[in-house]
Amino acid sequence: MHLHFRQKKISPQHCRPMTSFFITFLPLFLLLFTPQCNANLRSEKQALLKFAAFVPLVRNMNWTSAAPVCISWAGITCNSDNSSVTAVRLPGVGLRGSIPYNTLGNLPNLMLLSLRSNFLNGSLPTDLLSLPSLQYV
Repeated sequence: MHLHFRQKKISPQHCRPMTSFFITFLPLFLLLFTPQCNANLRSEKQALLKFAAFVPLVRNMNWTSAAPVCISWAGITCNSDNSSVTAVRLPGVGLRGSIPYNTLGNLPNLMLLSLRSNFLNGSLPTDLLSLPSLQYV
């Protein structure tokens, strides 16, 4: 038994609707399904800068708005794709005062917070304590 298949030529006119579909919907797809890494990290950077403004860092930690958080900020650890802060380690850097509400609590993926050997007082803010990812304080 021999099977014969006829090859059908596809003309460029047949490809145009599909090409048009991809050109139209690919940017929308990417916009909807790409994680908003830059926006999240920007808001996390602002939260950390606000924290540093209220609880001044005695040592130069290179926390500036121009420096990339996940690469050059001392004491900060990010996830594997550098899209979110996962740890803040600032032991013995001379922090004074209390941790303000709406700063470290705005780090949704924070798992570890180490602020030992500083001069902090007061209670931890409720927004920080309610972070579901926070495992170690």
